[in-house]
Order: sequence, then C-alpha cells, then structure tokens
Amino acid sequence: MLEFDSGEYESICIFAEKSDDRDGWICLEGPGGKEQQVHMNDDWYRLVQLALPQNGTYRIRHKGVGLIQMYLSGGPDLMERGIRFLDPDSGDEMELGKWYDTPVREQYHFNPFMNWVNDPNGLCWFKGYYHLFYQSNPFGQEWNDMYWGHAVSRDLLHWTHMPYVLEPQPGPWRDKEHKGGDFSGSAQVEGEQMHLYLTRHHGPQEDGEETREWQTEAVCRDGIHVEKERPCITERPEGASFDFRDPKVQRAESGSLKVLSYRSTSRESGPLSVRTFLNWMGNMWPQAHGCATAMRPAGIR
Repeated sequence: MLEFDSGEYESICIFAEKSDDRDGWICLEGPGGKEQQVHMNDDWYRLVQLALPQNGTYRIRHKGVGLIQMYLSGGPDLMERGIRFLDPDSGDEMELGKWYDTPVREQYHFNPFMNWVNDPNGLCWFKGYYHLFYQSNPFGQEWNDMYWGHAVSRDLLHWTHMPYVLEPQPGPWRDKEHKGGDFSGSAQVEGEQMHLYLTRHHGPQEDGEETREWQTEAVCRDGIHVEKERPCITERPEGASFDFRDPKVQRAESGSLKVLSYRSTSRESGPLSVRTFLNWMGNMWPQAHGCATAMRPAGIR
C-alpha cells in the first residue's frame, strides 16, 4: 500500500500496466474511507484517472497491476503550479530537480519527466502561455503506442509539466499484435479556442496495407483539457499510401487555412485543402515538419 496527500489537487492520474492475462485492479481509498476501484479487465495498459473529492491523505492498493508513473492534477492555478509527480512505490513527491540535474540527462532541450519522447507537436501561443505538445510513450524507453504530452511556458525557457492531453484509442490497449495511438499533428488558435489536429493510427506491428490512419480534431478552451475528438477525414485519398498522417494546419495571410496530410504511393507529399479536411475554405499548401525551440530542463517544474 502507498499513500499520498492530495493538497489542492483534484485528481490522480496513473499509468498502469497489467502483469499477466488475469484481471488486475487498483483501489483508491479516500480520507473518509470511501473507495474507488478500477479493474483492468481486457486492457493490458491504460491511463487511470481518479477523482480526489476532498483534501487529505489517500491510500492506493493494487493487485496484478504495475504502476509505471503517477501524478496529481486539477485544482486552482494548474498552469502555474503544474502537475505533481509521485513515486509509484511510496506515494512520496518526486523532486524534479534531482531527476534533471544528472550527467546523463539532456541539459538543453526539453524532455519529459521520464521515458520515451519523439516529435514535438502544436507549438503555439494561447491565453498567455506557449504550449508544447509532444509524442510520448509513458510506459517505457522505446517507441510504442503514442500519447500526447503537454508543457507550458511564458518565455520558452522555463517549462511547466501539464497533464497528458491525448491517449491511444482502446484498440491497442487490448491487442499486443497491433499498435496505434495519437500520432503527430499541429495546433491552430482561433479566437478563444485552440484546435489540435492529429492522426489516429491502428494497424499491425509492421506497417502495410492493413494499417489504418485517419485525421481528427480536438478543441481546447482552457489550455489544459480537450473536448472529445471528432473525425475530419476517415478514409485516405485515392493514391495515398498508408502514411496518411501528421496534418500541419496554419492560417495563411490571406485568411485561408492550409494543410499537408499525406504521402502518395509514389513517396511524394500530397497536400489536401482544408475544404476537404473540415469543409473550410482552404488551399493546397505543403509545410515541413517543425521542431521545438531549445529549452533548459533546469527550468522545468
């Protein structure tokens, strides 16, 4: 059993992985003794989110499930405080300075608290902060089913960890023969909304004609939470390969929105207009993949 104090946070997020093919479970006991229990059932792994309805000490019991990462989230001023990582063995707060200030840790570019990271996605300015999203596998140090991590900054130098915003669809959770999740994309700010565009992927471990990729949009209004995704393009265009992914959307000076969405079977980039993408007025416009601005982990919290 492990225990932790919630402080002003309102939820706990746990990256949990089942030990074998039997059912595993996680039980959260609150200050008043009330319990919340989650069963993994057919899921080999998943992000478990549990509410912390009142301040106080909580206890976690689990069986047949490994706790890979845990963090506290929600509550007031989250953009300034950031999430709080907890030791999955004891429940103690993990001091980020000790994790980042090591000879083997990257000391210039942004990197997540732990485990795999690849493509930066959706770098934008929204409601007083720069937002950086990134491809992540929270469960290990190799590429696997993809999540979108999230960090914010006011100066592109000091970064604050935020809750993960997107996770794989249930299919890959339950089938080790297939892979998938939230592949790369971009962000476009329109007034009081931030629109995230991304590729959903599902297919065998070796990509091929069975691989399915489709484009989706998720809207964020507060800079932290995203609403339910909606599909934009569910079938790849004629002549497109299974690499139908990584939409890059940007508003041009003319006011139109433009996007690049796929690679043809001849291995050339194929642009799609946003009229096709979301029934908006758009023009065909190829854009190269972007990269994140350099950052010092010493400023991460």
